[in-house]
This record gives sequence, structure tokens and C-alpha cells, in this order.
Amino acid sequence: MTISSENNEQLGFNSDNNNLEFQNFTEIYFPNICIICRNHADKHIAKNLYGSYTSNKDYKKNYTFSLPICDSCRNNIEMKTGLSCKSGRLLLMSIILGLIIAILLFLALNSILLSIGIFAIFIIFPARNYKIETKSKIKFDNHLKIKINPQNPDIVELEISDKEYAKALEEINLSQLKLRKEREAKEKQEREAKEKQEQEAKEKLQQIPDSIETQKIDDNIENGKSPVEITITEPVSGENNSKEQRTTCPKCKIEIKSKWEFCVNCGSPLNT
Repeated sequence: MTISSENNEQLGFNSDNNNLEFQNFTEIYFPNICIICRNHADKHIAKNLYGSYTSNKDYKKNYTFSLPICDSCRNNIEMKTGLSCKSGRLLLMSIILGLIIAILLFLALNSILLSIGIFAIFIIFPARNYKIETKSKIKFDNHLKIKINPQNPDIVELEISDKEYAKALEEINLSQLKLRKEREAKEKQEREAKEKQEQEAKEKLQQIPDSIETQKIDDNIENGKSPVEITITEPVSGENNSKEQRTTCPKCKIEIKSKWEFCVNCGSPLNT
């Protein structure tokens, strides 16, 4: 199997005339045209392909294909032959009966030519009838062969007898593979863009408290307040304030409280 182009190799698809190779594929696209007669086909048949264990893989991979086959070709593919069909069983019975009669005639008349002639008659007509009935039998592998690469179960090879059908199948699957790659790349870009937006939103949320505090400081500076006055709250003065402002008596120099009107030691007025 030769590689048609570098791009095809990256897509996991190779082609060489009537042979197509798919690697790690999820689906193979077939046109609605019968693989055998190239007439329009609305129905599909399932074909299973069972893999085998290999030395470099510890698993067995199986595949199921949906192949477009018209009703006429499908009947010919599924046609019974051999002992499974009526004409095949009739041929077998005719051979056995002709052999018995030929032996009896030879023993009775001692004529080998007559015995051979009778035996031939019992064979020729049933065989001709069997050939006519099974003439339209179609062997699917003569038109499409599907096989797993023995060295790599992830690779499936298709060998198509019809060159034009193989070319059409190649173009359809290349187009679908390219569309899938473009869709995956677009989804990846959208996912990365979404993750980037979420990360930026998180960073903005983390910066909001600092921005609010900074804005408060800037507003207070513009209003003539110092930054210290923003963050430090002075204790409220009152009777129950534990941090009351303290001073000393101007006369006896003892410590007094700001709410006193007279010094408790010397009685000097403190209003002044």
C-alpha cells in the first residue's frame, strides 16, 4: 500500500489504485450506489470482520460495515447453493439413483456402455438444471474484499474490483475526513477560547476587592482626607468609652478626666 499524499497520511487514509486503507477510523462513508451493479441502492447489508490477536497488540478488534447493495444483487448474494438449495439436493439424489441403476443394468445385461449411458443421463439433466438456477449467484468477495492488517488491527484495507467505484469512495471519504478534522479543530478553538474567558473572569474576580479598596483611598484623598483616616476608625467618645481622653489639672497636676468640671483633688474649676 503506497501513500498517496502527506495530507492523506495525516488524515489516516491511504489509497493505491483499487486499494483503500483506513487507520483508526470511526466510520467509512459509501455512496448510495450498489457496489456490484452500480445501480441506486436504498438498502444496506451488514458485513462483519473479526480480527485476531497479534504479537504487538494485546486485544482483538472487530468491525461491522454497512454496505450499499441493491435488492437484485442482494438476492443473488444470498442465493443458496449446494445441498442448501432444492436443485442441489435433487442433483445428489439423481447421482445416487443413477449409480444404483447403472450397477444393476451392468450386472443384469453385462453391458458397460448401457450402464454408463444411463448413469450419464441421471447426471447431465439435474446438473444442467442446477447450473442454470445458480448461474446468477454472486460471490461478494469478487467485488469487494475487506481485511484487517495482520500487523496492526487498527488498519483496515478495502480492495474494490471497480476502479471508478474505488475512486468515488476515495473522494467521499477524503472529503468527510477533512470536514471532521476541521470540525474538531473548530471545536478545540472554541473550547480553548471558552477556557481563556473563564480564566480571565476568575482573575478579574480576584482583583475586585483590591480595586474597591484602592478606589476608596483615591476618593478620600480627593476629599481632603488622609489614607490613615480611611483605614483607622477613632473610638467614639461617651460615658462608656474605655479609651476616654485624659489630661492633668492645671493647679495640682493630677490626672483628670475630660468630663470633670472640677478637680476632685484641689477643687479648681476645669471649664477654663
